[in-house]
Amino acid sequence: MRWTETSAATLPGLLLAAGIAVAADTTDTVRIAADSMLHRLDQDVTTYTGNVQLSRPQMTLRGERMEIRRDTAGNNRIEVTGAPAVYEQQDSNGTIRATANRVLYDDRSRILTLRDDARLRQDNQVIDSDFIPVVAPVGAGRS
Repeated sequence: MRWTETSAATLPGLLLAAGIAVAADTTDTVRIAADSMLHRLDQDVTTYTGNVQLSRPQMTLRGERMEIRRDTAGNNRIEVTGAPAVYEQQDSNGTIRATANRVLYDDRSRILTLRDDARLRQDNQVIDSDFIPVVAPVGAGRS
């Protein structure tokens, strides 16, 4: 597993942590570990595969595959798949843990979507569904 480290300011599409509860902090470091990475420059798509883990302070996202697509307007769409993909975040209200076979994040709409066998848990509250959309707070998810 190899780690890639970068400033969040240079990797705005990976601010998935901001997608639920933490405002984007451009001084945070984003770390990505994976067995392999492929960037297709002609399509502006980066794919990480095998034991993928994205980490920021107070947040982790794990799965078997993560694809980041950037459109011509600079918006990012992230899809993480796994059996399950796992999202965990610490905030002032405790730990948020979400699992699903697919976790999608669109930074233009600031919506995190859990799909296929999804579960969202915070403290003693649990939501189970095949589809759970979570809207990010205003100002979150983009730098």
